[in-house]
Amino acid sequence: MREAILLLSVLLLFIFISSLDFSNTQMGGLRGFKLIENITGGAESSESFEKLADLNSFSNQARKPLFYVEGLDSEHYLLRTGVSTTYENGVWINDRKYGDAMKRTLGGKTFKVTPIAPLDFVPVTKDTLYVTLQAEYNSSGSVYRGKVRESYYGFIGEKEERAERTKIIMDDYEFEKIKNLAERITREAKSDYEKLKRIEKFLERNYEYSHLYSNGKEDPVYRFLFVEKKGVCKHFASAFIVMAESIGIPARAVFGFSVEGTPRNQTVFSDQAHMWAEAFVDGKWIEFDPTPASRGKLPTETEIVEVSEEVVSGGELKIKGVVISERAVDGFVEVYIGKEKKPEILLGLLKVTDGKFEGKLKVPGIRGEYNVLAHFTGTFAFEESWSDPVVKIYEVPEISVSSPRFVPKNYVFEGRISVENATILVYVDGMLVKEVTAKNGTFEVPLNLTEGEHEIRFYYPGEEFIKPAEAKIKVYSGDFVIESEVAEVGRGFNLSVKVGGADYTGEIFIDGKELFVENGRVFVPVAFEKAGYHELNVSIGEFKTRIKVKVMDRIYVELENDKLKVFDSFSGYNGEIIVNGKKVRVENGYANVNFSWEYHVIFQGDEFHYPAEFKIKRSPPWYLLLLPFLSLLILFKKPNFGIEFLKEERDLPNIWKVNEEVSFVTVNCNAWMNGRVVDSPLIFERRGKYEVVALKRRAFVTFKKSYEVEIVDDYGEAVVKLLEKLESSLKSQGHKTEWMTAREIASLLGLKDEEFIKIFEDYRYGKRKGYRREDFVRVWRNVRGVIS
Repeated sequence: MREAILLLSVLLLFIFISSLDFSNTQMGGLRGFKLIENITGGAESSESFEKLADLNSFSNQARKPLFYVEGLDSEHYLLRTGVSTTYENGVWINDRKYGDAMKRTLGGKTFKVTPIAPLDFVPVTKDTLYVTLQAEYNSSGSVYRGKVRESYYGFIGEKEERAERTKIIMDDYEFEKIKNLAERITREAKSDYEKLKRIEKFLERNYEYSHLYSNGKEDPVYRFLFVEKKGVCKHFASAFIVMAESIGIPARAVFGFSVEGTPRNQTVFSDQAHMWAEAFVDGKWIEFDPTPASRGKLPTETEIVEVSEEVVSGGELKIKGVVISERAVDGFVEVYIGKEKKPEILLGLLKVTDGKFEGKLKVPGIRGEYNVLAHFTGTFAFEESWSDPVVKIYEVPEISVSSPRFVPKNYVFEGRISVENATILVYVDGMLVKEVTAKNGTFEVPLNLTEGEHEIRFYYPGEEFIKPAEAKIKVYSGDFVIESEVAEVGRGFNLSVKVGGADYTGEIFIDGKELFVENGRVFVPVAFEKAGYHELNVSIGEFKTRIKVKVMDRIYVELENDKLKVFDSFSGYNGEIIVNGKKVRVENGYANVNFSWEYHVIFQGDEFHYPAEFKIKRSPPWYLLLLPFLSLLILFKKPNFGIEFLKEERDLPNIWKVNEEVSFVTVNCNAWMNGRVVDSPLIFERRGKYEVVALKRRAFVTFKKSYEVEIVDDYGEAVVKLLEKLESSLKSQGHKTEWMTAREIASLLGLKDEEFIKIFEDYRYGKRKGYRREDFVRVWRNVRGVIS
């Protein structure tokens, strides 16, 4: 029952940790098991064994869950990760060579290891012959090397073992004194095994397990045995090995974890790191652990010395504190918040260095009065401890009101607030005029305003643990006056919009299409098909009306079979024109005229047509022009020559980026630039427009073709130039583009390339840089069909 409860507790612990968001803690960017991975990573874990191997360092591994293990027993409770047979001046050196073949057996005693986070070492028991893991193996030390990312099984069995002596490098005098002590202790022992047990018992009974040891100029083993007479596992194990070797018994150092000898699943923490000894007796390596069973840790006191008294819900809690003990403390502090001094919500982990910790931790979206609980998790050397001051967490509500700058005199304002059933006070020009309640976070405020500009304030006074909030807007109210300029068939037109005599800026809907009015003007991209008066539906917010637009057209005149054809954009014209000074009647689009080599036609205009004037010449017979053209062809026939720039598309504009290679080939000519011949490729170091000329000389005639190359700093600028081409294309069709946005231009041309518009707007208005040539080429392929 006890084991089941412990297993359930561990499971709930990790379910809880996996649900936490540590994005604003000292462990930034961590979430769930990623948190554990970062505080148990291989580098730190390896460092703990390096400190165990170095008797001159202070071993203080923080308490962190590393892995689960199951299937152990009373003979297999030490999990090894490294073995050493070289001791030099207080340090055990890892001298293992890996590359032996594992004995692939699935029989015998088995155990299972499951990493909580990735491990850079492979924990195994003594005599593990095979692991279901890709790892390197050293058979003499029964140790494995590899990275553990998932569960594996280990199989224990019998194997042949050989003795190996440990190389001990230390002061001769100190070694001799240790040897004399070992000989005195073991003088009456009758076997090597009995000698080792006597050394083990001597260390257990006569030396104190304590983290308050200090270092000196002597060898650490010598200092432990004859000066300090206290230390931790590495001192006890090292003293055992040196004493055994001094009397001729092979012994070596083993590093790993000390756990419970039980078959049930158990969690192994980093502060269970341990060092023990092995000695070669009667053809086998036998484990000895001379460290006393009582492993008292140094008591600690955790104190939060500085913490935010008030915190915004969803904001940051600033905290600073100390962990006090008999010597400098390193490790980790968990920071919780909770009611009645109970740890309910884990905010994150802070690192303790030299007894100090501080940081900023994100608070969840809660409000109220809470205790801040700092929990020093304990380490190899130090006990855990708690501290619990109070903090008040306030919610800062968000309130917003959507409204155009210009509104009718009677208008309903709409808003949102992040507090349920909040009471909103509404002030107009500083006077309280309404009090409304927000339902489901939304509210509506109908107001009857006078003409002119007003400041409207929407104020929430707040309540317990909720801060006040307000939203202010300025609006201009009044009657809307909408006037249309004269439109032309096939082209858009401009509207002027005023409210209360002031220029309106904001959204407007024309026949259901949304447009934006700026400083009282908007271009309406509606192309009427025929002249006359046309009506459109207009709405601005709740204001709705219809406007009448006068649409004009142009008259065109052509010569057709000795008749003049007169027509507009929609049909043939009926009326009068003046031909060579005489009035001529036009019926059904045609006017009968006398033969003439040239006609001077004047149209005086009418209500829906602009005045116009034409000069029409008859073309002379083709054979009269043949001889001069033949002469010109003979004398000045243009040779086939030119420059072809190498581009992704032949019709792609000649635009490249600064310092890019501009490659080209010449056809029957030379390429010139700035008065000299140039070769491919060209590289331009500055932005601007450059002229590259193709020259071909034949006899006394020089033929010339000019090519413009434009160099830009960013291909976003090239996309802007494509828009200029689109605008130029519209202007050539008679459209007025001064008031049109990029989206309006694209819409009028039927272009639906959102990528083109997005790059244009991000570069022009968002100042975004870094667009590449492939972006420009892709946009060109989508828009070239509408560029004339």
